[in-house]
Amino acid sequence: MRLLFIFVFMSSVTFGQSNKTESNNKMLLIKNNINFNAGFLLIAYDLGLSYQRLKPHKKLYSVWTFGIDYYRIEGWGTSKYISPSIKYGILTGLETENHFEINAGISLISEMRGNGKNSNNIGLAVNLGYRYQAPRAGGIFRFGIGFPELVYLGFGFSF
Repeated sequence: MRLLFIFVFMSSVTFGQSNKTESNNKMLLIKNNINFNAGFLLIAYDLGLSYQRLKPHKKLYSVWTFGIDYYRIEGWGTSKYISPSIKYGILTGLETENHFEINAGISLISEMRGNGKNSNNIGLAVNLGYRYQAPRAGGIFRFGIGFPELVYLGFGFSF
C-alpha cells in the first residue's frame, strides 16, 4: 500500500511540474530587433533603420518601434527628407512564424534643403505589413506599406 501511495504521489508531482515548466517554456520571439528596409512609391524612394522591442501577451505581442528614414521625392524637383519616428503597435501570432503587424505613431519630417534652411513638420507614422520571424530564430523578413517606409521590403535580426 505504501508503494502505491508513493507511486501516485510522485507521479502527480512529476506530472504537475512537467506541465508547469512546459507552460513557462513557450517558444516566443526574441524581444529585441534591428530592421533595415528599402521602399518605393512611384516617384519616392526610402531607406530606413529601426529598433523594435517586443512584449508578449496572451495571443499577440505589443511592439515599440524607434526608427529613422531617409527618403527623397523626385517630381518637378528633388526633395530630400529625414524622418525619425516612434510607433506603437501589435504583432499577431504568439508562437508561429508568420505574423501580421500594424503600428502607428508620430514622426518628425525634416526637409533637407540646399540653402541650409530646413523645414520641420510633425506627421503621422504608420505601417501595415507581414513579418516572417520564427520563434527563437535570429532572422527577420518583412514587407508592407506605410509612411515614411512607403511600399517596403525589409530584413533584420533579433538579439
